[in-house]
Amino acid sequence: MKNMHGRILLALSIGFLSFQAIGADSVDKHVAAKNLTADEASLWRAVDEYWGRSGCCGHENLMANKKWLERVADDGMVWNPGAAGVQNKSSMEMWQKAGEEFGGKRIEYELYPQATQIHGNVGVAYYRFRVVSVSKTEPDKLNVGQGRYVDVFVRDRPGAQWKYFTWIGGSDAPPAR
Repeated sequence: MKNMHGRILLALSIGFLSFQAIGADSVDKHVAAKNLTADEASLWRAVDEYWGRSGCCGHENLMANKKWLERVADDGMVWNPGAAGVQNKSSMEMWQKAGEEFGGKRIEYELYPQATQIHGNVGVAYYRFRVVSVSKTEPDKLNVGQGRYVDVFVRDRPGAQWKYFTWIGGSDAPPAR
């Protein structure tokens, strides 16, 4: 299994390097985007930091001391994949805590921006993702997934930190066999 893990990461790396070779400018090595304005780049950095929030892939561990909740607006509401309904910040925290016992570890990810909209102090990021993780119950089995999200951010004023207001999306359904 460990050899397969290396092959998958190598394939992901080769795919990313191929994308870089055709002229993409990156906000971070995990976000393949080009020709971004400074405002758009700051929005994509916020998306990237959240994806790396567990400390994976060279990012700060925002899960420690609930720092990740600081990246969500106080009145933010999200609809996570698999959730029965819309969640506020306290619900997000409760389910995060409940999932820690069973959760896994993100090994690598890459985000593929599709579109960006900024209107004043509201920003919207449309993107696809690819992610590799392992679960606590099967640490030798890699889980590779992909899907799409639309993230909506708000900020207090131009130049301030972007905070999640809402998001919707999730993993693509597995291909039919």
